[in-house]
Amino acid sequence: MVGKPLLMHWIRRYGFGRYTGLGFPGESPGLVTPGRNWTASSIGTIPIGQGIGVTAMQMASMYQAIANGGVMVPPRLVQALGGREVKPSAGHRVLTPEVDRELVDMLGTVVEDGGTGFKASICGYSVAGKTGTAQKPIPGGYSTSDYDASFVGFFPAHDPQVEVMVVVDSPRTSHFGGVVAAPAFEQIGTWLTNYLGIRPDKPCDRSVH
Repeated sequence: MVGKPLLMHWIRRYGFGRYTGLGFPGESPGLVTPGRNWTASSIGTIPIGQGIGVTAMQMASMYQAIANGGVMVPPRLVQALGGREVKPSAGHRVLTPEVDRELVDMLGTVVEDGGTGFKASICGYSVAGKTGTAQKPIPGGYSTSDYDASFVGFFPAHDPQVEVMVVVDSPRTSHFGGVVAAPAFEQIGTWLTNYLGIRPDKPCDRSVH
């Protein structure tokens, strides 16, 4: 229903297949198959992550744009030099504010009780995020035993102060992002709420946590 041209438009709009602007040596632009080389199945496999390769920084940048009201700002490694802040580069709008708010609400349901990312919930804070469970590519296809498990999210959901992305390379206890990566997000996020003094935005119900 979306079609190849529109899907490719959004792939490019979020910066997949290009450098993020981080300026760090060795950064990969990821892998995006040109539309002319898509197969009949590409329209169904690319949206679920097969037939495309993105870096953790690209994925974090995409969610940064969602957290930032739909405006994507190039990432930076250095916040200040000699006490002087390094100004962020100008961003560009990816989503309208209205669509962005809907997307944040949808990502919030992932972390609610019953969602795949419920183990990423942080007591006292609304979280918006997404689990990832990606089969690793092998010659001729994809592995059925080797995965990357991930969780990326931000909080508080509608006034984001922090984004965290966790990627677990070839987990062995479980290969699901909601099982192995989401709990790490919760631990890191909980520590950051104290370290950065982020104010809670919801009651803390430990019976659900």
